Amino acid sequence: MSHEREATYSSVAGIPLHYSRNRHYGERGDNLNFSSTQRLKDILDQCFETLIEESPFGKPDLIVTAGLYVNKPGFHGRGLAVDVDAIYWADRTLVSVLYPFDQVHYLAVESVFRQYFGTVLNYLYDPPHEDHWHMDLGTRADFYTDSPSRVLYLQASLTHIHDHPVLIDGVWGRQTSGAIREVLQELALGTDIENMSTWQAYLRRTASKGFEMVAQAPVLPPKEQLKKAIDSLFEADVRKEQYKELAQSLLNLSHHPNLGGSLEP
Repeated sequence: MSHEREATYSSVAGIPLHYSRNRHYGERGDNLNFSSTQRLKDILDQCFETLIEESPFGKPDLIVTAGLYVNKPGFHGRGLAVDVDAIYWADRTLVSVLYPFDQVHYLAVESVFRQYFGTVLNYLYDPPHEDHWHMDLGTRADFYTDSPSRVLYLQASLTHIHDHPVLIDGVWGRQTSGAIREVLQELALGTDIENMSTWQAYLRRTASKGFEMVAQAPVLPPKEQLKKAIDSLFEADVRKEQYKELAQSLLNLSHHPNLGGSLEP
């Protein structure tokens, strides 16, 4: 077996890996075998063990992935990348494309991902990544100001978790630098977000605070969550070109078998 596919597995950290792209996006799909380098497998185990420890919902029932090793150029072809569509817990589901309706939970989970992966492309990065997280080992798990994906995450976490709203545009500027300096001081983490230990500490504190916020928020039953999301879709601050895709994804999810059929109009 080639180095890129030296490890074959159907779970990480004891959590089954599922694939649903051959059905409907966001469904549970099927538990399948996936391949990657052993290095990626080891880091995924560590990453999701941390998620299990930090999440108020405990160990997920399953992870829905859009793939690991894929025979194509780039880090997927090198066995060093993973795409995550959704995470299912017993009492909670996090689907990437529903970021506008579950921002705090999404960012708390991403705060764990970024502790282990340098490259994390999320919903905010560009339209192709709105329906999954792409994570690879092509860069160190640190922060630098000329990385749009890192700055987007930082701006979103400052705005939605740390209550220091800034423009979320992926551009490092005076507003973002001032806000993160204030938050770091409030958290007693120093002032230099480009320091590796400071960045990692920020990620841990952000994950902890985000999960605490999620745990304290009332959780609606799945049908009510989807109905609320559909009702608020055209009121949400999303780009017009996303409406059709988000609406279709929400409707697909509304037919999920665990919801007992489609939603009532």
